[in-house]
Amino acid sequence: MITLAEKKDLKQIKKLTESCAVAMQQKEIYQWNEHYPSRERLLEDIEKQELYIKVENCQIEGIIVLTNLMDEEYLPVKWLTNNDNNLYIHRLAIILLIGAQERAKNLWILLKIMPGSIIMNR
Repeated sequence: MITLAEKKDLKQIKKLTESCAVAMQQKEIYQWNEHYPSRERLLEDIEKQELYIKVENCQIEGIIVLTNLMDEEYLPVKWLTNNDNNLYIHRLAIILLIGAQERAKNLWILLKIMPGSIIMNR
């Protein structure tokens, strides 16, 4: 199930992002580290109701932040289509177990195909 994250999920979300940061650094990808994404940043995402979690058997298997606010870095980009009603993806993380790539693909497919019907309230 994919649902909005709640404050009570923060500890498990932070643990997931930290494990992903370590895995990224092992592959020489230094976008995430022990400071980013910060607990405060994740809490802000939760409070804005932009952080979604994929839960399976009471465990958070993945997170994704969906926002309609474009980061300043993207303002100078000349987009091929109008960008007045877009959602932007930030902070995508999937639990690091066998099949993580498949889970990420499935999360992406669900969000792409059925965005209105998969996001549930808890």
